This record gives sequence, C-alpha cells and structure tokens, in this order.
Amino acid sequence: MTDAAPLYRLIRLAALLDAGTMGQDGQILAAQLSAWLAGNAPTLDAALDVANRPGQSSIRVRVALVERDRLVRQAASHFKKPVADNMHRAWTRYAASAWRRDRLASECPEGYRNRSEAVFFQIMTLRADVLSRRRIRAILAVSSGFSWPEQGSNLQATGKNDVTI
Repeated sequence: MTDAAPLYRLIRLAALLDAGTMGQDGQILAAQLSAWLAGNAPTLDAALDVANRPGQSSIRVRVALVERDRLVRQAASHFKKPVADNMHRAWTRYAASAWRRDRLASECPEGYRNRSEAVFFQIMTLRADVLSRRRIRAILAVSSGFSWPEQGSNLQATGKNDVTI
C-alpha cells in the first residue's frame, strides 16, 4: 500500500457519498470531505466539524459520553422509582464487586443478559466511573434526540439540529 492509498480511498468515498447513496448525512459528509480535499479546511477534523475547541474534550471522549448517556437511559428501564437513587445504588454495588472481575472480560458475561449488570458492564467499559445521583437524574431528564444506527444503516439525527457531541 502506498502512502497515497488512504487519500484515494477518501476521494472515492467523497464521490460515492456525493452520488447520494447515503442520504442527507452522506451529502453533508461528502461536502465536508470535498472541502478538505480542495484545501478549504486546514485539517480533516476542522472540515468534519469535530476539531477540539479550547477546553473541549477530544471527539473520542465526546462520543463515549454520548454513548454512556444513551446506556444510562437504557438502564433506567430496569429500576423502580426513584430511578436515579436505585440505579446509583445498584451501579455502585456492581462497580465495587462484579466489575473488579468483569473488567478483564472482552465481552459481557452471558449471565447478565436482560439484567442491569449488562448495561453497567457496557457503561463501565466506556468509562470506569459511577455517576452521581444528580448526574443520572440530569441524563434521564434530557432526551438526546439521537439514536445510534443499526449495523449497515445510515447515521441519523432526530430533531431540528444535528447532534452535538
């Protein structure tokens, strides 16, 4: 593979996206890639509008936090009211006990299927810290308007604006 191979892949991807085969998100990505390839953006991060602003976390951290918040909302269905208090108690217990063993696993233990521990495992693999009751309440109070795509589908944002990560 030559040093230019990744660049050629980006050029081909921009052309495919521009052809409209991936909907509105594909068109936006095509315009962003084309702007970068034409030299109208200083970096690919800037062209894709994911460049870190002063004091802002990296894009990887921001994506992990969006996913963590989605998983917290998903975990809420396992708990009775007061949800945040009960979730925090169970999450703290999981972090202090089973997580010590589970953190070495590459996949969620089979015995956790359809249980809150399965979601805690996923959350803790993203960021190994237990959220406060207050932060859990704040996450549950906000609907993100975003859903991760099913495998093989287009990334979609629901709501008026694109997702801010």
